[in-house]
Amino acid sequence: MKQTPPYPLIAKCLANQSTPQDDIELLAWRNALPENENLFAELSAEWELANKDLSAKNIIPDKEKIWNKIQKQIQPLVISYPKSFVIRVASIAATVALIIGLSISFLVNDKIAEIPTLTSTFIAPDGQKSQLVLADGTKVWLNSGSTLTYTNKFGEKDRAVRLKGEAFFDVTKNKDLKFIVNAGKVNVVVHGTAFNVKSYPADDNIAVSLLRGKVDVVSSENSESIALLAPGQRVVVGKKNLTSKIEKCDADIDGIWRLEKLKFEGATIAEVAEKLGKWYGLNIEVKDADKFQKYWFTVKSESVQDILKSMNGLHPIHYSINGNNVEISSR
Repeated sequence: MKQTPPYPLIAKCLANQSTPQDDIELLAWRNALPENENLFAELSAEWELANKDLSAKNIIPDKEKIWNKIQKQIQPLVISYPKSFVIRVASIAATVALIIGLSISFLVNDKIAEIPTLTSTFIAPDGQKSQLVLADGTKVWLNSGSTLTYTNKFGEKDRAVRLKGEAFFDVTKNKDLKFIVNAGKVNVVVHGTAFNVKSYPADDNIAVSLLRGKVDVVSSENSESIALLAPGQRVVVGKKNLTSKIEKCDADIDGIWRLEKLKFEGATIAEVAEKLGKWYGLNIEVKDADKFQKYWFTVKSESVQDILKSMNGLHPIHYSINGNNVEISSR
């Protein structure tokens, strides 16, 4: 007789939250039929691929074939980049976390109760990038070392996301629901537009560059307006006291990383080192920065060695590469 897979036990086991009695019951099911063990092996392999350190709390799923049913409710679409931009594992990890988190809402009697407010986080690891499409159709590109967090209520009562790092947003218009990006000390409030936000935890400033549309940058503490941007403008906000400076910019260049290339036009060595470090996932240290000239060049698929050689051709430099650490100094 075909046995119903004990999805609650499987989920608890994969999340390392099973009790000894749970393990005994699950082992009995696995040993009952070869196909049971095969199913468990497949689910275990997918979980392991997603994230070896992934953990979830309060996992109490209660419905047959719950994984498939929950997966149908997952609204974001994740698009992975090829080659160095691949974040397949990170994307799967985020999806699995969402699947397990949403399983809390499934109760007995074959009825689905109201889903509690839960969060999902997408990650672009160092040296990699990702693209995702939110439930409202908004496209988001995450730069290296960045995270985007939102709740499963996104698109219902609000369109709020939290960003740590850098992201480019192409927001779908919605007159009824503003799209809000929380970037720490500031919120970026829009209806439908395209813009770049840079707010890494280690940075002293938050930068917002507007490509098209209109955005209002406000304090996340008291909602006071800091800057109302027009296309081709960038605001740089100090995290410490929210001082701001609005300047002209080429927002296409600020967000060009999403198109798998970097472009430097009169960039200082500090700017070059910062962007290259994130691009390749490296720690780049520059000595005697004031002795360097400015740089004009574009990065596409070249290796970091090729880039450093090209920089040396533009302005003579010394450089060394030791694992993930790069040191640059002037000649």
